[in-house]
Amino acid sequence: MQERSESLNLDYYIKLALKRRWLIIIPLILSMIVGICLAIALPKIYRAYALVLVRPQRVQERYVRSTIDTEIESTVQTIKQEILSRSNLEKIINRFNPFSSVEQTDMLIEDKVAYLRQQIKIQFREPSKNWQNPNSFFISFEWEDPEIAMRVTNALADSFINENLKVRESQAVEATDFFDDQLRTMRERLKELDEQIRGFREKYMGELPEQLNTNLRMLDNLQSQLDQKERSLRDAKNRLLFIQNEIKAKKELFAAGQTDDLLTLPQLVTQLANLQTKYSDQHPDVIRLKAQIKDLEAKYESGGLELTETLEALSSKTADQVLAQLLSKEIQQQTATEIEINDIKMDIAKLNHEIDVYQQRIERTPTREEHLQALKRDYENLQHSYQSLLGRKLNAEIAVNMEKKQISEQFTVLNYAYIPEKPVSPNLKILFILAIFAGLNIGGGLIFLLEYFDTSLKNPEQFEVDLGVPVLAAIPQLIRTKDKIKRTMNLVFTVFFSIIAILLFTAFGLLAIVGVEPAMEFVQEYLKI
Repeated sequence: MQERSESLNLDYYIKLALKRRWLIIIPLILSMIVGICLAIALPKIYRAYALVLVRPQRVQERYVRSTIDTEIESTVQTIKQEILSRSNLEKIINRFNPFSSVEQTDMLIEDKVAYLRQQIKIQFREPSKNWQNPNSFFISFEWEDPEIAMRVTNALADSFINENLKVRESQAVEATDFFDDQLRTMRERLKELDEQIRGFREKYMGELPEQLNTNLRMLDNLQSQLDQKERSLRDAKNRLLFIQNEIKAKKELFAAGQTDDLLTLPQLVTQLANLQTKYSDQHPDVIRLKAQIKDLEAKYESGGLELTETLEALSSKTADQVLAQLLSKEIQQQTATEIEINDIKMDIAKLNHEIDVYQQRIERTPTREEHLQALKRDYENLQHSYQSLLGRKLNAEIAVNMEKKQISEQFTVLNYAYIPEKPVSPNLKILFILAIFAGLNIGGGLIFLLEYFDTSLKNPEQFEVDLGVPVLAAIPQLIRTKDKIKRTMNLVFTVFFSIIAILLFTAFGLLAIVGVEPAMEFVQEYLKI
């Protein structure tokens, strides 16, 4: 269904083009005529161009290095500003008188200079081809008179060569003067940097990069002492905690009336047996009783006091006195341990202070090193630049002599401009394409407008769509003799003007290919025959 619709649309457009053929043929003929007239009537512009080659210096650069920028584009742009200046272009106008026509004689000198500047082109690619050489460039000039175009182009090429010699010699002299000023400034700067480095070392003594290893060794030694003191502190605190827990446990036992330390050995053994029935050998009470039994056994073996004597001695004292006597050893140990802890803390504080001092020195060392390295780097770079600049100054003095003797890099005209034979403007090929495009678009636009504003119904399908009623039959158009004659005449004129359009199309195409002047010469010779 879609293919049928596209076929119907194509048939419709073909029929429409045949129906409105005059709206295509006539604009196309007119556009061809206008294009041919423009091709013949428009002024012809000719372009002449010269090839300038950059010749390298005769002395090899490994012996003498030029102080002048050897970038061709940079050099050309510099000289171009001078060549296109008003004073230089006025000389060319006075010398060659390119504005000799009647219309151009009344132009102001500013307008002449501006127009002449627009016609001068400096390119690194051949204007008419894609040929390019990185060591050469083209100078082109466009004008209506081909001979003037050639003469002005050659004059511009010579100006480039002469101006290049002046610019290079001037730049070489300026480079020498510049190096002298820079060397004097660098000497003063080197003296300032040397004084800054000396003052920096005196100010930050102890934090300099070369003292970093000594500071690190001292810090390691202090850190080792601190670690040892901290371990001692932890051990002392653990002993103090153990003593405090032991005192607390004895106080609780004493308050509960469990004076196990006053029991006889058989009683302790009996109590141990009872506890072992309930707990394992790792239970704290089991361990404590075993220790007490061992101590009593040692006392009996060494001939200590009997239990009855201990009880009699304790019976005459108060509970606080008894408790104090029982805890006297632990209290002495607690006091000694607390004194030891305080001493260790004082030593740790002193060590931390010394560590902070050395850490600050070490932390500030990278900053001092960075500042010192920056000063040294500036000094070394400046000293290197000074030595390099000193050598370049000597090289610049040699380059000045080379420029004066013209043995350095120079511009040479490799190909002078010749009289151009074919104009570059107007572009007949583009004009030919534009004429065809304009004729077809004008015709197509007129057909579109006529069809857009034509509201008549042209086929049965439109009746059904617009009126909404089915078409039962269509009566064909009755063609009379008068209509046949009219159609025949229309066809004859169509063929005639189509031939004219084809002839104009062919003539304009040949004109665009071979050019106006060769075509006109061919026509003149043909007419003579």
